[in-house]
Amino acid sequence: FGTLVRHHSLPNSLIVGYFIDWKSLTPGETGWINLAMVHLPLLFTLLYLPLAHWCQSRVLYGLWAVGFATIFFGSRDPAAAWTTSPAPIAMAWALTLPPALLWAYHANLWSALRSTLRSTLRLRLFPRSSVPLAGPKGRQSRDPFQAIGQSISCWWISLITYWFSFRWLWQMDRWLGVERNLQNPHLAWLSLSFLAYFILTLLAWGHLIHRRQPVPKALWLNSRSLLGLLGLQWGVVFFHLQGATLSRVGPVAMNSILFFLAFALLHDGLLLGIRHRFWGGMSLLVLGIISRMFEYNTGLILKAIVLILCGIGVIAAGLWFEAQSRSSHSPPALLPER
Repeated sequence: FGTLVRHHSLPNSLIVGYFIDWKSLTPGETGWINLAMVHLPLLFTLLYLPLAHWCQSRVLYGLWAVGFATIFFGSRDPAAAWTTSPAPIAMAWALTLPPALLWAYHANLWSALRSTLRSTLRLRLFPRSSVPLAGPKGRQSRDPFQAIGQSISCWWISLITYWFSFRWLWQMDRWLGVERNLQNPHLAWLSLSFLAYFILTLLAWGHLIHRRQPVPKALWLNSRSLLGLLGLQWGVVFFHLQGATLSRVGPVAMNSILFFLAFALLHDGLLLGIRHRFWGGMSLLVLGIISRMFEYNTGLILKAIVLILCGIGVIAAGLWFEAQSRSSHSPPALLPER
């Protein structure tokens, strides 16, 4: 236990110092501190993720997932591209790449890559040998990381979408990127950290598609819908920062994503009988409704009515869900996800 505490003290202190002093460093510095700050997302992964695999700890993996998403979003590498010299593609990837990786990441990814690489090399060296491209098909071991990774991915999308669902944010001049300096030849988003995570995300999604993991057929929130949400979010942010000025389309798109996530969590939580997913969707739905009511100019009577209806709806839905969860029901049929 003491060894683990000492091991985690280094990355945690790096994170705290990173968010306190990263603005004081200039992009042109070449010292080792500036280099470490630029590639801190990659260093954080090298410190945390192998230890999480070695210990098979969901807690360590959850800490890595939250830290990776936060550091990558606030990284000097993509952040330098959309604060000092805004680059739309950097901002779009900083928002969408972390949840995409966390959703598809699997604990058996590295062993599957090693097995595929070993089989490919054997076929190249000995083309006449009958070596299978993959290991024998058997019962797949349960992944201790997938559930927590997908949960963090959903809530990351929810928080980011809720922040960008406000209308005033899409009307800011700085958000529009008026003071861009696109003459800078240094593409900050094209870095070692970004390329490493981009390749890892592609490998994780390829492994996810190849595994064909059985999922409940009636789930609203699955890999296809998540890719659609991330694609919509990426496109809206990218084209808005390119100068398309999506002051009306942007809030509508983000609110659509927000409320779809809320209803999807409600539906899937009720279908699977998962309490925290149901109440998470209910909280997200109520938060979105109340935020829109206070954001736009509505009368006090209408606000009071909406608040009362939200309270009654939450109580009624909670009682109904608890009654349904206590009743015995057969589990949903499983079909391979495509």
